[in-house]
Parts: sequence; C-alpha cells; structure tokens
Amino acid sequence: MEDLRQIMDDPADNAVQSIFEKEDMGYLSGLLKNMAENDDVVSVELPESMQKFADNIHKFKFSEKDIQYFDQTHKIWEKHGMKFIFILFFRALPYTYRAEKPANVLRMTKLLITHAERRIFETAQFVFDVMDEKWWEPKKKGILTATKVRIMHAAMRHVILDNNKSDEQWNSVWGKPISQEDLIATNQVFSLEFFKGLEILGEGLKPKEQEAWFHTWKTIGKIMGVQDNLISKNVKEAWSLQHVIYDHLFRDESHS
Repeated sequence: MEDLRQIMDDPADNAVQSIFEKEDMGYLSGLLKNMAENDDVVSVELPESMQKFADNIHKFKFSEKDIQYFDQTHKIWEKHGMKFIFILFFRALPYTYRAEKPANVLRMTKLLITHAERRIFETAQFVFDVMDEKWWEPKKKGILTATKVRIMHAAMRHVILDNNKSDEQWNSVWGKPISQEDLIATNQVFSLEFFKGLEILGEGLKPKEQEAWFHTWKTIGKIMGVQDNLISKNVKEAWSLQHVIYDHLFRDESHS
C-alpha cells in the first residue's frame, strides 16, 4: 500500500503541469473557476495539451453491458438517492476524513475550514451529475463533471507540492497528495459504505443490485484516474482491498 501512496495520476498531472510551464497560478485559478461555473464544455481557454487530455476522456467507450449496469444503477438512485446522500455525508466521508495522511490535503488547502460549504456542494453536484439518467452521453454532465474533478485534483497536487511560500510543506512521510491509494479508496467508498449504510437502515441491496452499482462507480473511478490494476472485479474483492487500505491508513504509526 505504501507504494500506491507514491503514485498519483500522470495523465492529469502532466496536463496541469503544461499550464504552469507557460502561465502562473492566477491563470490556473481563473480557468478552474470558469470550469466550475461552466455547465457545457471544458474551457476553450485551456492549453492544447489539456484539451487533448479532456478529449481523450470523452472518447471513453462503453459496452452494452456497461449501459445495462448504468441503467440499473439509476433505478437504484431513484429509489435510494436521498439515503445515499445522507450516508455519504454523515457516515462515509467523515469516516474517511479521519485517515490522517490523505486528510492533510484538506487541512493544508483549508477546504473544510474556509470553503466547507463549497466543498459539500461540489461533491453533491458531482454525485447528482454522475447519477443522472444517461449521464455518460455527450449532452449530459456526468463525464464532464468527473473530468473537472480529476483536473482539480491534479491542480491541488501541483499547488501543494510546488508551494514554497507556505509555512508548512508537504511531508514526504505522507506519500503523495491524492495518491492512487486515496483515489481507489474514495471511489470504493461510494459503493461499499453505501451498501453498509443501507444494511444498517434495514434496506440492504440485493447482490445483483450491488453488482450494478459497484460496476457503475468503478467505471466512474476509471474516468477519474484510478489505474486499471486497482479496479476490483467484484464487491467481495473490493471489500478485501478496502480493508487492506483502511488497515494501512488507520493503523499507520504516524496516525494519531
């Protein structure tokens, strides 16, 4: 697991790096703000390398089986969507925020201190966009929103690692910010902890429903930069990986 803390998201990181080679932080901040406010397309002001990066994601191909799973997931969302939001914000995410190494990103960027409302809103908007009916189609926001979040993650990595003006520097003991371990663990939370939460509420999903939901979210994980070798085949395998990650993050010697 420690090796995964050293791996980030090269395609997205390289695209963001191309911006810094020509422009300053103010330019990137403006682009990110524009992306957050634009519901139609990734900003036309983005450099060519960033445009190619975004275009490649939008060329992602889905099989008929994928779409069957997506449609089934949307039906589950229609029935349990509000419970999912409740479980996500009041159980799943607060639990994962207790993992000190990845949580240092939130602490250092002050996202849960000075921008808590925005952080919650953006996460909720992301969920609604990727759970929308036919979210994967070009006219919908699903892939676009996932792409924006991936680019913002890369921008945050760059800011944290290259920030020489702050009193506090990123500690190499924490691995890399928003690493592959963080990405896969967070992605799986949107499935696994949801299933557990529904069981606690006495409304657990059937195995086939869990399979469809998990497949949809692991596909979203791929779009958002999770490496293929970390994508679990099924829910049982995902839980095994998740417990290994939890053990690594919560039982680490540096965890207070």
